This record gives sequence, C-alpha cells and structure tokens, in this order.
Amino acid sequence: MTSSPRPRPVQIGTEEVEGVQTYKYLELWLDNRLDWTSNTRQLYKKTQSRMYFLRRLRSFNICRKLLWMFYQSVVASVLSYAVVCWGGSATKADLSRLEKLIRRASSVVGMKLKPLATVAERRTIDKLRSIMDNVHHPLHTVIHSQRSLISQRLRLPKFRTNRLGNAFIPLSHQAVQLLTGGEEGQQENWNIFITSSPRPRPVQIGTEEVEGVQTYKYLELWLDNRLDWTSNTRQLYKKTQSRMYFLRRLRSFNICRKLLWMFYQSVVASVLSYAVVCWGGSATKADLSRLEKLIRRASSVVGMKLKPLATVAERRTIDKLRSIMDNVHHPLHTVIHSQRSLISQRLRLPKFRTNRLGNAFIPLSHQAVQLLTGG
Repeated sequence: MTSSPRPRPVQIGTEEVEGVQTYKYLELWLDNRLDWTSNTRQLYKKTQSRMYFLRRLRSFNICRKLLWMFYQSVVASVLSYAVVCWGGSATKADLSRLEKLIRRASSVVGMKLKPLATVAERRTIDKLRSIMDNVHHPLHTVIHSQRSLISQRLRLPKFRTNRLGNAFIPLSHQAVQLLTGGEEGQQENWNIFITSSPRPRPVQIGTEEVEGVQTYKYLELWLDNRLDWTSNTRQLYKKTQSRMYFLRRLRSFNICRKLLWMFYQSVVASVLSYAVVCWGGSATKADLSRLEKLIRRASSVVGMKLKPLATVAERRTIDKLRSIMDNVHHPLHTVIHSQRSLISQRLRLPKFRTNRLGNAFIPLSHQAVQLLTGG
C-alpha cells in the first residue's frame, strides 16, 4: 500500500522520457528528492576502492611527499569532486562518513590532510570570485546586485528553507563574511529573487547592436558601469605584484641601488601610476592603501624611500593642469580660464554638491594649486 505509483513519462517533443529515481550526470548522482545521499554513497564506494592502492603504495616504503601527491591526484580528486554543488546540502551522517575516510588516509600518508569542510569552503569562495570576475556568467548580475552600495560587501540573501540556505549563494556569502569579518550581511537580508535586476538591453549604434557590459578595458584602463575604479585598481594591483617578482630577482644579484631604482621607475612605477590623474582622486581608501603597501614593499627591496602614490598623483595633476592652461586648443582651456579671479588671477574652486564631482580632475587640481601657492 505504501509504494507510490510510478510517474508518467515526460513528453519532450515527440519522445517520451521515462522518469527515474536516480540519474548519473557529469559523474554526479542526482535523485528525484533533490537529495545528495545517493551521490555521497557512490563517492564513498569509489574513494574506498582507491584507498586500497594508497595502502599498497605505503607498503613499498614510499616517502610521505609521494604518498601525499598520490592521495591528491587519485583519492582526493574523487572525494572532493564537485563539492561546491553538494557540500552544503549533504547530511551530517554522509559528511561524517567521508571525513572518516580522510582521517584514514591521513594515517596512511603520515601527515594531516585538509578536512572536506575546509576544501569545500575554499572552493566555494574561489567559485564565487570566478563568477564575480566573469560578466557572462548567469549568476554574475545576481551576486553583484547583493553588494552594499556603501561598503561593497556582499549581503546575505534571505531564505525561508534550509534547502535554500544550504545552496551555493548563501553559503558562499557566509564564507566570505567569516573570512573578512563582515557583519553587514547578518543585519541586512535581501531576497535573491527580488534583487536580481534584468540585463540591460543592447545599445543601438547605427545598424549594429552593442551589448552592455559591466566592465570594459579601454586604453589600459578598466571602466565599469558604476563609475567606480575598483576593477581598475584590482587589475593594477595584480599587474604590479607580478612585476615586483623581477625587482626582487634583480636585487638577489647584488645590483646597486641606482639601477634598482631605475628598474622600479621604468617597470613597476610606470604600471602603478599609469593614468593616475584619471583615477587617483576617485579611488577608495582601501584600494589606495593596497597600492601604497606595494610601494612600501618596493621601497624595502630597492633600499631607498620611494614617492607615495598620493604625491605622484598630486604632482602629475598639477602638471596636467598647467599643460591645459598653456594649450589654447585644449577643450578644458576656456573652462579653467573662466574660473580665474579677475582681481588676483588665482583659480577659484568650482562649486560641487557630490563627492564624485569633488574628486574629479578640475576641483582636485585647483585644490592642489591653492595648497602649493597658499591661496
């Protein structure tokens, strides 16, 4: 009496597809109850069979490093396969069985191995970062819509069931908040189905449609649709950090300070301060502090004090202002000359209502000139 009737076949086009309880897809076992017990059971069997080869390898007195490499490539690759999908929704009983296998493997290898929960958390955060960097991913707009406009932290989405709370987006947000120490997501909850904004329509330019994107690279500058420079400073940080390696390698050959300074100016600083007149005033304090840290590291490598980014930005802003004032054909020439005082011929600070306009080129350059001249 308790056996439920078999579901009717599903009609897809002209073919009938019979409903099944479990189905294997991309090495994952899916069932009709949206449960991961079948998948973890298959994982347990497959991992247990591969543990035999790990024990056999240990019997030949192989060193720990080779045993660890074999474990990572043969055993752990199966045990943590697609853990981002099922790691948060698996039952405690299933997870404890898999953790026991890791502890057994740890005793065989002879060193402590990472628990499954740690691997799942790290891979979840890596997956979240890859989605946030890929504007074409289906979840990109959903995740970016949950950013706080003030602190740019991810807010925890609102959920009513444990099944939704153990899904990828809530778990990844919780993991990021634990790492960064953010409490904003615990105070403000958003529903992920309400906040997801629709993708903008393509822009029509002539007869061609140009698809709207969130970030765009133009003249080696990364521009985004929020008029923010975080994407640009992030790319600058990565590029500068990669070039710092060559500066350290050059220092290891006992090169004199002058040559190290010349290499820093031509290879590292040229990237770090590229177009700083554009983004230097509008970048956030957090982004600027990260770049200043790179300069302090380079200073310790070169062996002399290097100019901070704020000083370089201020000097270049003033130089750019003077070049505009000397060039009558520049579009901003008449704008800047109209702000001169008729009596003292000093530049008057333009009025602005928003911080975005106050951090633009003209107000910042006027402030820098007034500080230099004491006006």
